[in-house]
Amino acid sequence: MSTVNRSDSQSGFAGIPRNMTGLAAKLASAGYATAMFGKWDIGGAIEAQTPRGRGYQRALSYFHHLNDEWSTTVWQRACQTGNTSVPIVDLWLAQPDGGAEGPAHGWNSTCSGDQPKGGAPASCRPGPHGDAVWGGYEDALLAQQAVATVESHDTTRPLFLFWAPHAVHTPLQVPQLYVDRFAFVNATDKPAHQRQLYAATVAFIDDAFANLTKAYERRGMYSSLLVVVSADNGGPVYYGGVGGANNHPLRGGKMTSWEGGVRVNSFVSGGFLPEPVRGTRYSGLFALWDWYATLCSLAGVDPTDAAAAAAGLPPVDSIDQSALLLGLELSQGRAPARMELALSTEPRATNLSGAPLCTSFAAVDSRRVEGDRYTAPPPSGTCSTLDGLIQADGDHLWKLLIGDHDMAYVTGPYFPNASTPAAIPAEVVHCGGGCLFDLAADPLEANDLAATMPQRVASMRARLEALLPTAFNPRRGKEDAAACDAALQRYGGFWGPFLEA
Repeated sequence: MSTVNRSDSQSGFAGIPRNMTGLAAKLASAGYATAMFGKWDIGGAIEAQTPRGRGYQRALSYFHHLNDEWSTTVWQRACQTGNTSVPIVDLWLAQPDGGAEGPAHGWNSTCSGDQPKGGAPASCRPGPHGDAVWGGYEDALLAQQAVATVESHDTTRPLFLFWAPHAVHTPLQVPQLYVDRFAFVNATDKPAHQRQLYAATVAFIDDAFANLTKAYERRGMYSSLLVVVSADNGGPVYYGGVGGANNHPLRGGKMTSWEGGVRVNSFVSGGFLPEPVRGTRYSGLFALWDWYATLCSLAGVDPTDAAAAAAGLPPVDSIDQSALLLGLELSQGRAPARMELALSTEPRATNLSGAPLCTSFAAVDSRRVEGDRYTAPPPSGTCSTLDGLIQADGDHLWKLLIGDHDMAYVTGPYFPNASTPAAIPAEVVHCGGGCLFDLAADPLEANDLAATMPQRVASMRARLEALLPTAFNPRRGKEDAAACDAALQRYGGFWGPFLEA
């Protein structure tokens, strides 16, 4: 729960600044019905940062990084009332057709706190609006609402549906039926069964995705449908594989700029795609945030964000890739729309010319949460969030990394396994002025070419330095116990926006 500085026109505080216009708001302005279900995690200190505030007319979501799949409570952000720690229920509802937005009373289950990994715990009974099949399991509830949205949609109107499943993410919880499907993994798995549970959650989402696809087909909507499926980061391989993920054979993982952290699984499908594009594979650069400009273009909306510009915020960092989807790059031999991609992480020491002082990042909240390897910037010197750059050049895909990069290890094909230590020894590559890789020939980042190509390193460093003036440093608000207690009273024990008095 964060408080708001009313005089701050940018207001980063661990979310998208309030004066930035979201994709749903853009598409709603073009007449789209908009809906989202799942993980929000892009702000919620004020009503303008909730799903409804960002343009979603219908939503069922949770605000934090994670919550318990069965109880939807968040122990990591429990409110302290006297000597009692009270977990907050993190489930938020925006009813369709302009209905009320607020705590999802009656949608959450009856249990509280951390629950077992499998089954439907006896203490967890679904609320009157909840999912009865899996005992109130959150991902089943989210998937149920996605299908219901399609089933009830007025097909004379376009629909933008964003579904961000809770799985596959810690805590690794899934109904026992799916856990049992992957019992064969136990022979080589860790004692806590992380790999088995990870596979089981993927299977659950696969089945839910199939159900949603069938709903589109039943409604006759599939022929004009564009389906976009993408991960938001590489799998977490820190803390001995606590998340059950594996990026083999790529190096590193989530929260790093190694390929295991930034190169993710993705595909597009649906009847909207022209026949020549179907079944093809694209090896160029496509950033997740390119969907902003791309979908705006396909919907006939200008992606320019006038509200952000008026607040002094940077322009939209998104490139229209609609020509790729429409097959125009393929049929007309057009150059790729995106030729470079800047990489960034938490503020860290840098020797880039013109980088700001590390003390300018002092307001960033440096406390750790589960899976967060963030550490505070050093007290002196210069720091930057920029730590790398990828550039396309003919048949080459050059990647430059600067500074120190941890989690530089490569996991095996069966990770995590019974021999994986709880704490994997740190493996840091000290790139200093630059490590250079040609990803087209070396996607595993095994061969550093910096010593043999100093001019390439120098030109890419110069480009990073040119990007520094436009690098945006969102400020995070401080966690506030008073705000937490106020939310308990205001929302009856649910997580929700709290505006500073």
